[in-house]
Amino acid sequence: MKSKGLIGLLVVGVILLLFVGQGCGKYNSLAAKKQDVNEKQGNVQNQYQRRIDLLGNLANAVKGQLGQEQQIFSDIANARARMGSTTLNATDANAVREFNEAQGQIGLYASRLMSVVENYPDVKSGATVQTYMAQLEGTENRIAVARNDYNEAARDYNTERTQFPGSLVAGFGNFGEAQYFTAITPGADQAPSVDITPNAPRPAAPSRP
Repeated sequence: MKSKGLIGLLVVGVILLLFVGQGCGKYNSLAAKKQDVNEKQGNVQNQYQRRIDLLGNLANAVKGQLGQEQQIFSDIANARARMGSTTLNATDANAVREFNEAQGQIGLYASRLMSVVENYPDVKSGATVQTYMAQLEGTENRIAVARNDYNEAARDYNTERTQFPGSLVAGFGNFGEAQYFTAITPGADQAPSVDITPNAPRPAAPSRP
């Protein structure tokens, strides 16, 4: 009887060790995937920061020559100030939504400013202005890539945290659901299209949001 009891205890011990080992492995895997999400989130933020900096530079380069278009410069200045106080947390739905909405609005400001500049060929033809406009357009493409990379990492992480035994580990290990970036403001997911040649046809200015 004692030998059977001992065997039973050994079997239970082995099962517990296997369970603990699998749980530790899953914890480490989730931790690595969450770190990847955080890294991709940082890349998104860096690209958005690059955009707002370039937008501010472009605004400074042209506002002295666009006397009747002062509202857009005020909007951009306010947007830059708000961005400095915005905190992004991948697992905080409200923070991600607010950040996403703010960036969508800034994207519309970028499109508006570029359209305004298009209406002033002499301003648009300046080398500095063309450089900033080209860099802004390239940054929009970088943002799209960074957002897609983030969403893929978030999907990979969320899939693992919802599948057994990841669902058990997530509940004990503070592995919250990663939120996705989506296009909330209509048109905000489209990179501004700008022809920087001096004599390009002028597009119609978009309506203010």
